Amino acid sequence: MVALRYVYVIALSLWFGGTIVVGILAPPVSSVMLERFFRMSYVSGGLLIGSLSAMALLGPRPSGFFARMAVAVVMYAVTIYAGRELHALSAIVIAPIAAAGLALLFWEARDGTRAA
Repeated sequence: MVALRYVYVIALSLWFGGTIVVGILAPPVSSVMLERFFRMSYVSGGLLIGSLSAMALLGPRPSGFFARMAVAVVMYAVTIYAGRELHALSAIVIAPIAAAGLALLFWEARDGTRAA
């Protein structure tokens, strides 16, 4: 169960951090870099959703499981839309991804302090 939680946190950190770096801090990136970013985002999103599902199946559900899963799925859908249809990260796309990422990070941080 602890390993799944680490996978969840690492995947979320890579996904959210990559979005911030590529979308806000270094916006004029090459198409190759953008392609690599989206590939990494798809893998991270799949790992995040998979590990969250596995945590719910193997043990007690994480707090707010259905809300977390809904936020993660919306975040994943927006990322797929940006990669497949837009081939870019615009402010309209970054805002929901960043808001969802922050919500999931704060949720995980809150759960981590309760477990300690």
